[in-house]
Amino acid sequence: MNGVPDIDSTDARLELMELFLRRTRAEVEQMRRSVPKLIEGDDHAWRDLHSNSERISSMAAGLKLDVLSAHARELCDLAEGRQRREHTDTMFLLDITRAIEVVAIDLSQLFGSRSRR
Repeated sequence: MNGVPDIDSTDARLELMELFLRRTRAEVEQMRRSVPKLIEGDDHAWRDLHSNSERISSMAAGLKLDVLSAHARELCDLAEGRQRREHTDTMFLLDITRAIEVVAIDLSQLFGSRSRR
């Protein structure tokens, strides 16, 4: 009787998922808007991309959204890879943009599946 909700309960999980998806949607939209800054090599934009994708991957894994977690992890790994590169070539930047869009598609599908319930 400590007042902490059971996270495994369906209602609590759905509420957490709703909050997570809304926040993540906003973050992914920001990632999309930051692509020009990523192309320019803006360090702040790259750090934001890395930290947001890492958070999304971890939270999605905790909510058992495995596909979203895996795709966000891929994006996080790509962002980490940027630190090891002296120059970001066109193919690498295309990979980053593609990975952002894959996460956006995952979110869209999750929102779509919620509305069909």
